[in-house]
Amino acid sequence: MPPKCTKKQQCGPSQAATDAGEREKFLKQLEEIGDIFLIHIPPKPNFSTNGGDLFITHIDADNFKSYFGKQTIGPFHHALSCIIGPNGSGKSNVIDSLLFVFGFRSNKIRAPKLSSFIHNSAKRKAESGSVTVNFQLLAKDSDDPLRAKVLDSFSIGRSVDQNNKSKYFIDGKTAQFKDIQTKLKNAGVDLDHNRFLILQGEVEQISLMKAKAEKEGEEGMLEYLDDIIGTSRFCKPIKLFSLKLELVGTERESQMNKLNIVEIDRQNLAEPVRELLELLVLENKISALKNKLFCIKRVEYSKKLEEAQPKIDEAKAAVDEKKKELEELMAKLKEQKKTITERQKQADKHKQLIANTEKQ
Repeated sequence: MPPKCTKKQQCGPSQAATDAGEREKFLKQLEEIGDIFLIHIPPKPNFSTNGGDLFITHIDADNFKSYFGKQTIGPFHHALSCIIGPNGSGKSNVIDSLLFVFGFRSNKIRAPKLSSFIHNSAKRKAESGSVTVNFQLLAKDSDDPLRAKVLDSFSIGRSVDQNNKSKYFIDGKTAQFKDIQTKLKNAGVDLDHNRFLILQGEVEQISLMKAKAEKEGEEGMLEYLDDIIGTSRFCKPIKLFSLKLELVGTERESQMNKLNIVEIDRQNLAEPVRELLELLVLENKISALKNKLFCIKRVEYSKKLEEAQPKIDEAKAAVDEKKKELEELMAKLKEQKKTITERQKQADKHKQLIANTEKQ
């Protein structure tokens, strides 16, 4: 079967709005992100192959299915290799041996259990079986495609016994399956997504795929190709962008509703505002006319003031003369008052003298 995209790998605006659980999770992520431009896009996988390509040189099968004893399949050429033969000759067992080493489940390799891979025939029965796949990292010659330079070489193996227990090996040393995954992934072979191997019958199944998955959990040609070419890493950011776009659209709709309400209010206030503006224009005209009238009167009064200025000057001169005369009269009055005061004192003395004399 072709590799299935997980829920995290499904993408599309309609799917992002259907799953409430994921929606809530993405909402929390959007709250943490804040700015849409801060959404993280996973980088493209970078395989440390030093510019080389990985090839299988040969396969060593020991008591594996129809192969009794140690059998070497190969060598394979890096330019082109194919395995041909009549039905029942063991062609499918070559693919099965690869799937066995790559950790596929037994039911995916046409076997009910792991011990079924051990050679068992009427004449021979083995206690264990193993397969070792030998790899080389080659740098092809651009001028001659038949020539290549070996950059690195390693082998990966797996064994199984009658108790359905299996072991993995890297260059003959025991290893964990995760070590196998890491080793192959660094060489450009991703066991998680199986982008490197199409099994028998999958070509027709792939060709009959729908253009795009219609439901969550299904897989269409788009999801399958995303997985093969590695663009599935954009699915989660696309979900976030789609949800962010949906939220922005909702916010925009809310703001547009407010804008429509304000627009209606503005239209309702347009007539009173127009009347007020007309009133202000009339008041401005009145003020301008009053200002012109004031300026005209000011000019007229200025002319009259200029004509009356000589008379004003004569009047001021007469007033100044009268002021001087008044000052002189006031000075004389002051002297006379002083004389009267002295005479009054003398008269008082004479009265007192007369009174005293009469008394005597």
